[in-house]
Amino acid sequence: MAVTARPDGLLAIMLKTGQGDARILLWQPEQARLVAELDLTGPAVH
Repeated sequence: MAVTARPDGLLAIMLKTGQGDARILLWQPEQARLVAELDLTGPAVH
């Protein structure tokens, strides 16, 4: 897990799984609100 404070006051939180997938959350702590969520999966198999 990694947490980064952004200049706009949001917190960017990255969560990783053992399979290489990741989820990035943008959290607004003043309002206890999730602003955005991005799911990243591993490379596609062709």
